[in-house]
Amino acid sequence: MIPPIVLPKTNVSEATSILETWMNKPVVLWVVLGEGSVADTAVAKSEELINSTDPDDNPYHLARVVHAPDPSLILEKLKSLRVNPRLREPIEWNNLTKYIILSISVNTDTIGAIVLKSKFPNQPRGYINRILRKALAVDAV
Repeated sequence: MIPPIVLPKTNVSEATSILETWMNKPVVLWVVLGEGSVADTAVAKSEELINSTDPDDNPYHLARVVHAPDPSLILEKLKSLRVNPRLREPIEWNNLTKYIILSISVNTDTIGAIVLKSKFPNQPRGYINRILRKALAVDAV
């Protein structure tokens, strides 16, 4: 079983260091932002998908869930990444609480997809599946 990576809530350098360590591994990072029931659901649904099949034929074996309870601790690192120009709207860096999930392609240091917190709770598992597959596809390019 692949558990989520939980970043510290109070230490900027430690949170950034853990994120950077994972950005140097051959995985797609699925960063869940914030705390509360929506974040807990996002972590649980994402972890369930990543662990849903035999690791040998699991399309998600190259994805890891990173839970950032306090996204402000990694804000500078996130801002240093490229942003997929195909996103429907620019990321509002001063309002990160608007988002629940960011996918990061470590091959290109790019934020490839974002999921709005307001839209997430009503989405079926297939929605996460589609977004995660899209993130994996971006990373494979």
